[in-house]
Formats: sequence, structure tokens, C-alpha cells
Amino acid sequence: MDRALRPSRLDTLPNSPSATKLFKHWLRTFEYYLDELPQELNKLKILTNFVVPDVYEIISECLNYEAAIQALQSVYIKPSNEVYARHLLATRKQQPGESFDEYLHALKVLAKECNFKQVSAIEYRDEYIRDAFITGINSQVVRQRLLENSTISLDEIFSKARTLESAQKNAENYLQYNTSDTTVAAITKKPKQFNSNSVSNC
Repeated sequence: MDRALRPSRLDTLPNSPSATKLFKHWLRTFEYYLDELPQELNKLKILTNFVVPDVYEIISECLNYEAAIQALQSVYIKPSNEVYARHLLATRKQQPGESFDEYLHALKVLAKECNFKQVSAIEYRDEYIRDAFITGINSQVVRQRLLENSTISLDEIFSKARTLESAQKNAENYLQYNTSDTTVAAITKKPKQFNSNSVSNC
């Protein structure tokens, strides 16, 4: 079998800050690995071989593979706090030096924990991200222009924001360039000599 599909051993403990993310990734790779093996093999024995001793303690009393996976999920995957997650999304501000692309990505990551569901889950999620994006950006000028649109999708508003951001930066660069030229011209211009003879004695 291709060694590229062979997962690493699960060595992350449940109290690690990134335990949930790492476990989800490990579990997915492990399941892909199992799919390539003959179905008659004992999955619990294989699982035992792919966890470190400290992690094995969690599943040591499990009698089958399904129970072992459930035990691991119960300690690695913490239930999300939907209210807090949506609060984080709604109050996430654009950080100094953070581009619109980076800011939008951060909002999408936060949105994953908000449990948006039902028929229009994706649409509702995008609307929520759109509102948070408008509220959180630093530029008051861009925000005002975006709020002029009574109905606009997330993709459309992000495209418009990037266009406005680019125009704003170009204007700032143009102003800075002209200011620099004016300053150089003022410095290089020879000052008039003071003629003491032109001053009459009182």
C-alpha cells in the first residue's frame, strides 16, 4: 500500500490548545488509511498501533473500534459555544496591518464555530460575515461607501471594498509623492540674499 496514506501516530493530548483541530485532521487521515486496508482486519488493533501510550489510556477499556473512536471524540472534540462564537464573529475587528483578504479569512474561520444551519445556512452565514466585515473594517470612508448598498452579497461587498482600498492607497501614494516633490523643490530653491544696504537707518 502507498506509504503516502499512512497516518502519523496521534500524540497530541486532549489538553493541548490545538487538540481539536489536530485530532480532526488525524482522524480523517486515519479513516482514509483504513479504507485502503482489507475490511476483515481488526480496526481496534490498528487504531491501538497509531496512538501513543498516553492517548491509548483513553481507549484501553474499549471493546471495539466504534467505542474507541467515540471515546476519543468525547475528549478531543469539545462542544462549541454558539453564542460566544457568534459574539466573537460580530466583534472581530480588522487588526493593524491586516489586509482585507486576511481579515475576511479570519471571519470565515470564526464562522465555522457558529453552527449556522437549516435550509439557508450558507446564505445566512455569508450575510453574517458580510455584516461583521462592514462593522469591523478600520476605514470609515470604505464603511460608508459599503453601507450605501441596500442589498449586496458578501462577494460583491468584498470586491467593492478591495477596489475602494486600492483606490485609497493609490490616492495616498500620489499625495505622498507630490508632497515629497514639493519639499525637495523648496529645499533646492536658492533663498534670496539679505541686502543690508536696502535697510534705511532710522
